[in-house]
Amino acid sequence: MSKNNIEKQLLEEINRIDEGLALGLLKWIMKPAVKKAMKKLGKDPEFKAAIEDHNYHAQRLKDLSKKLADHPDPKFRELAKKLAR
Repeated sequence: MSKNNIEKQLLEEINRIDEGLALGLLKWIMKPAVKKAMKKLGKDPEFKAAIEDHNYHAQRLKDLSKKLADHPDPKFRELAKKLAR
């Protein structure tokens, strides 16, 4: 292995370690702010309604994809398989 390849590998490893440390520090610094924001959002009635709407439509999509699995047309059955993934 040439020096150039070894240097590239070492540089990639150093960058990966630096990114991991920076991300960890950022998470540690931002954690209280995120908790505070989520508490405020949890009290917001519009946000709660949006979450309920999302859950309703997600469940409806799951139900429709199950119905497509029993459809006589093979194209629809194939689509249902893709949706199930």
